Amino acid sequence: MSVTQVNDVFYIDQFDGNAHIRGTLHLTLTHIFFLGLSRKQEIWVLPNQLISSVERLPLTTGGAPLIIRGKDFRVIRLVVLKERDCHDVYSTLTQLLRVAHVSALPCYQFVPPDCYWSREEGWSTFSLKSQYNRFGLPNYFWSLTNVNKNFEICDTYPPVLYVPSMVSKNILYGSSRFRSRGRFPVLTYLHPNGKLYVEVVNHWLVFHRNQPKTRYF
Repeated sequence: MSVTQVNDVFYIDQFDGNAHIRGTLHLTLTHIFFLGLSRKQEIWVLPNQLISSVERLPLTTGGAPLIIRGKDFRVIRLVVLKERDCHDVYSTLTQLLRVAHVSALPCYQFVPPDCYWSREEGWSTFSLKSQYNRFGLPNYFWSLTNVNKNFEICDTYPPVLYVPSMVSKNILYGSSRFRSRGRFPVLTYLHPNGKLYVEVVNHWLVFHRNQPKTRYF
């Protein structure tokens, strides 16, 4: 982010064009807000996801106008005293609106202060095999498979899965071809008694018949 705080910003009330509130504009990865100097309170708050567009107007004697239009039909009119600060705010908001990669999203940018492990290690924190063995049940109806290694079949399933023991890899491959995004039935919950379970089975794909006009007797 080019800038996170800009002082000497005037907020023009959309209902009263003559009302100019002086304050400080704050920009974060998740939202922007305006803090008035007179009462030391937030005048308005706008999440970044609700920003529709940002527009710069020609420079005036009072400063550099900036209009922020929200997806909730809000129109925020600001006047920044310094043109350089207005350009930095415009550039920062444009970057927040146009995320080039998923790693630039706020959920991946935030790092807790007491975080002692890297983000890459987070993928291996949860072990599916250890969680299954934690039940302590001699259940032979389910088996561990790496048929989805490197997300070869389904990109929304983890690489390691539990499937019915009697199902072969060929059946899993064939089943994935007839379901949306290559998803096949997998175990998602197993009751401690070892007999009750919940499977995820995605909907079937829609196919066209070879003979559209078929007579039914």
